[in-house]
Amino acid sequence: MKLWNKNHFTDVSQRFNSFALSLMLIAFLQYSKVLPNFQRNAEENKKMITYSRYYYYKKELDFAVKVEKNVYFDTNLSAYDSFRENTENLSPSQLLINFFKFYSDTSRNYSKFAIDISDPNGPFVSKEDYFKKL
Repeated sequence: MKLWNKNHFTDVSQRFNSFALSLMLIAFLQYSKVLPNFQRNAEENKKMITYSRYYYYKKELDFAVKVEKNVYFDTNLSAYDSFRENTENLSPSQLLINFFKFYSDTSRNYSKFAIDISDPNGPFVSKEDYFKKL
């Protein structure tokens, strides 16, 4: 994917960065039921952290807010055995082809969605709902 990104977008400012590609890949694999969401039981099992989120306006620090996030990850991996069955007949090349087909499908309006790989309802959430959680 990184090689495609480099070859397809000759202008560096138009390329996806590694973080964006990673999120896109994880979201695609979760959506395809190949990779589980290890935070699916996060609401019942909380492990909270607090940090400051800083906002900039016109290249200057404008304000900071305290944010509390649940960073729980499920450690009961046997609960995800069904995901193995979804991957048995998929080669890496087939997954790559499916990745490109998925994101090139013009019937999806990605401008209205954000990727949130920790959301138990799925990796694609409306931007409106996503920004409410911030």
